Order: sequence, then structure tokens, then C-alpha cells
Amino acid sequence: MILRTTASLCWIYSTVIVALVTPTTVVYGHTLSPAIVSYLTEEEPILDTSPTEASATNSDPRNFSRTLSTFPEWYIVYSAQEYSDLMSRGGRPSQFPYFSAIRQYWEALDSIKDSLNGTEIDPESLSVLQVIGVSFTIEYGLIGIYEKTIGRIFEWLHFNTKTAEDFTTDSIARKYSESLLQTPWYEFPYASAITQLWQEWDWSSLSPRGLERRIIFTLGYHLKGAYAALLGKVTEANFGYVGSTTSVVVNSINPETLSAIQNITSVQATSSEIYALAPRYRAFTPAAQQIAEDGANFSAIQDNVEILISFVAPQPNVCLLPGQTVFILPILTHDNDARYGQLIKVSNLSQALRQLTQCGITIEHIYDY
Repeated sequence: MILRTTASLCWIYSTVIVALVTPTTVVYGHTLSPAIVSYLTEEEPILDTSPTEASATNSDPRNFSRTLSTFPEWYIVYSAQEYSDLMSRGGRPSQFPYFSAIRQYWEALDSIKDSLNGTEIDPESLSVLQVIGVSFTIEYGLIGIYEKTIGRIFEWLHFNTKTAEDFTTDSIARKYSESLLQTPWYEFPYASAITQLWQEWDWSSLSPRGLERRIIFTLGYHLKGAYAALLGKVTEANFGYVGSTTSVVVNSINPETLSAIQNITSVQATSSEIYALAPRYRAFTPAAQQIAEDGANFSAIQDNVEILISFVAPQPNVCLLPGQTVFILPILTHDNDARYGQLIKVSNLSQALRQLTQCGITIEHIYDY
């Protein structure tokens, strides 16, 4: 009877997953490559098919609104990290605030629109954010409904304690959240996750909760892995070269010191400023931090004069920074902490980074267009 009930529930859940496949693909597509969204939405990205970093960097204007519109994409990554963090501290899937995460996504997007002071988010980015938001809402909404009803029943049947399967899927969730910082979601080894799930077991694996988790996550990993493989092939076959560098203009530093910073290239000095290429995306943050630590100041980044940064700090934040606080989002899995979004002038970026260090606060991300 238990097996029959679990199998029926798994069939229902697998149907839900299939229904989510298309929006889920779009959710993560733009975070990893604007060209993926172009393929799915028929929007034209700004691409350079030439494998020349400077050419690809300069071909994409990356206007001011993009530093703000990048945040919602990263919020999905942060949410995965918060889920993993809760699980690692002994939390159960039914305890994760899926619906509050949905609300925060839309609150952040509204705050970003308000902070633009009449400037519009470029149509391509806005379209992507809307697709991401709807998809994120559907995905988390359905998972939340399942985990807080059927999933909670199976938790209760196991006296709210974790099975071997829970510990294994918690470990996989941690690996997944960490991998999102460096690699596309479709490169995650879902087949290895299934192997790990079926290799690790104990007496709790024979319980209703153990059986339900094992079947549900096996189906989930199989389906996501299949679509990840498909999307990976589409990406390789259809999309050109996208610049992975960001142009910066700095001062108060000598060219030799700047050149010594990891991933800083194409250093060219004038009488008053130095032009260089820094890494794009995740790697930009540590590079910018090192530039600030070496005493340099930024004059411009990708020809823009304002940039968004985020950091996590206790509420209220007592570390005063220059610029405008765009949003304050409570960390849903930590009662006393919040994620702060600060829009600052590029010329004040180094000062802000040094102030955060003095306050003992770690910068989360610099959103480099």
C-alpha cells in the first residue's frame, strides 16, 4: 500500500515537473547566456562571434540599467544557497519559505524599477526578468505546495527526523548551490547525483519517507538531467562567442601593480588613468576588491558611472555607505540578517568596499552589467 501510494504521488509530481520544464529552462537560460533566451524568446542578443575579448566587450554597450536588472537573476542563485543552508542546519524541505522567496523576487524587481528614476530597463532585460519571475513563481509555488502538504505528511510519518535519503539530497543541494557560482546549471552532474542517491542508504531507506524521497528525487534528477543535456547541446551548436571581460578605468595605482592582479589584462596607461579589462560575472567581484585593497579608485566601469553591490549584514545595518539603498530583503533562513542592495557611484566603489571591510562585512556581489 505504501509503495502504491508513493508511486501515485511520484506520478503526479513527475507530471508537474514536465509542466515546468520549459519555464525552468528559460529561468536559468539568461543567467548563463543571453543567447539561450534569444533562442527561446526570439529576442536578439548583442553578441560578438569573434574570439577577441576586447572586441566582444566593446560590442556590448551594457547600459546602466543592466547593473540593476542583473540582481533578480542572482537572487535565484541566492535562494538555492539559502535552501541548502537551511537543510545543512537540520531544516526540513517543508520549512523552507518558498512563497516568501517568490514575494521577495517581485519586491526586488519593483525596487529596482523605482530606483531607475524614470529610466527604463532595456526591453530585452525586462522581458527576461518577467519570464524568470513567472517561471520562478510557478516552480517554487508548486514545490512549496507539494512539500508543505504531501511532503510534510511523509515527514510526519518519520517523526520529523531525516532519513538517509534526506541527508544525501541535502548534500547534493549544497553541491548544486555551490556549482551555480561558477558553472551553468546544465553542467551539473545529475547522473552522479542519482548514483549517489542510490549508493547511500540505511534502515531509514525502507521507511515511507525514505521511499518517497528516493523515488521523487530520482525522477527529478532524471528529468532535469535530460533537459540539461539537451540545452547544453543547443548552446554549443547554436550560439557564438560572448565577451567574458568588463572594461574598467582606474587611477591612483601604477600599471605594474594593476597587471599583477589575477585576471586583469590589456593594461594601458595614460598620463592620468589606466584602462584595463577585468573578468566578467562572478570573478569581477574579487578582482574589484583587490583593486580597492591596492588603493586604486575606479573612474568608470564599462563606460558607466553607477553600479549596484549587495552584501548581507545584521538588521539594522550600522555600516554607513555612500549612495542609495535600493532594497533590503530579510534573509528568509536567518531571522536577524538582511540582504542590502546599494547603488553607488563607480568613483565611490573602492571607498565602499574598504568601508565594508572595516565593518567586518563581506561583499556578496558587484553587478557588473
